[in-house]
Amino acid sequence: MRTIPALLAACALALSLGALAQGRILVPYPAGGPSDATGRVIANALSGQGKPFFVENLGGATGLLAVNKFLANPQNQVFQGTQNELILPVLLNQAAKFKSEDFVPVQYVTQTYLVLAVRKGLGVKNFDEFFALASSRKDSPLTYGTVGVGSLYHVMGEYLAKKKGVALNHIPYKGGAPAMQDLIGGQIDFSITPYQTAFDDMAAKGMFQVIGIFSAAKPPTLAQLQTASSVEGLADFDFSSYAGYFLKRTATEEEKQKASALFAFAMADEKVKHSLQLDGRRVLSPVSLKEADAMYMAEIARYKKLLETVGPIKLD
Repeated sequence: MRTIPALLAACALALSLGALAQGRILVPYPAGGPSDATGRVIANALSGQGKPFFVENLGGATGLLAVNKFLANPQNQVFQGTQNELILPVLLNQAAKFKSEDFVPVQYVTQTYLVLAVRKGLGVKNFDEFFALASSRKDSPLTYGTVGVGSLYHVMGEYLAKKKGVALNHIPYKGGAPAMQDLIGGQIDFSITPYQTAFDDMAAKGMFQVIGIFSAAKPPTLAQLQTASSVEGLADFDFSSYAGYFLKRTATEEEKQKASALFAFAMADEKVKHSLQLDGRRVLSPVSLKEADAMYMAEIARYKKLLETVGPIKLD
C-alpha cells in the first residue's frame, strides 16, 4: 500500500501528465450493471485531468469479445477487468487465445461483495434453507443466472453443487443487468451476483430477496446475512470480486507508471470513493505497480486451485 507521501507524489505526477494516451475505458459488459457503474464513476473523475475519458461497453462471451478487441488494439484505452474476463477464461476455455499474463494491472480499485439473490416466492431465507430446497429438487433443479459461462459466479455455482451434492441448472447471460431482470421476472430461481445497494430497496419492494453472502467477512450493511462459510462442508468458501484497470503487459514502463499514477489520483478523489461506496463496494487504497501485479499473480494461482477442486466445467 502506498504511503501518504508516495500517494501525494503520484497525484502530482498525474496532474503533470495532462492528457494521458489512454482516453477510453473498455468495460466488458453491457451498460446498466455494476461494472458499467464503476467505469463511469472513474471516467468522470479522469476526464478532468486531460482529454476526456469515455466508457465503451462490449458484452458477450463472458468478456472474451472485449478482451480480444483490447489486445488487438490497446492504444488509447485501458481495460476494466476482474477474474471473470482475465483469469478464468484462460483456465476454462480453449477459445481464449491469450494468457492472463498478457495483462498487467495498473491499479485495483474495488472489492465487490458477492451475494445469493433468490426470486420472490422461492420460500427460503438463508443458505441452509436454500440447500435443503435444492436437495429436494432432483427432478427439477433450481435454475440460476450469471454474467456468463465460465464466469466466477458460474464456477461458484458448480462448486456449491458438487460440495453439497445438489443439481443446479446454470443459465448464462451477457451481463448482470439482464440476469437480474429475469430474476425479478421469475424466469430463474436465483443468481450469484455482485451486491449493489439498490438491491436493498428492490428487496423491500418484494422484487427478490438477498439471503446470503459468499465472503467470510461481512460489511456492517450486510451483517444480517448468513455466510456461505458457515454452511456444513463450505468452511473454506470465501469469495469476492476485485476490479482493476489493466494495460497490455508489453506497454512501456512509462505508460504503466503514468496510468498507475492517474488511477491513483482518481482513487484519492473523495467523490469517487463516496460514489463507489454508495453502490455497495469497498474502495481499495492505491498501491504500487509491483504490489498490484503481485496481487494479480496471487489471484491467478488461487483460481487454478479452485478449478482443481471443481473439475471439468461444461462450457456449451
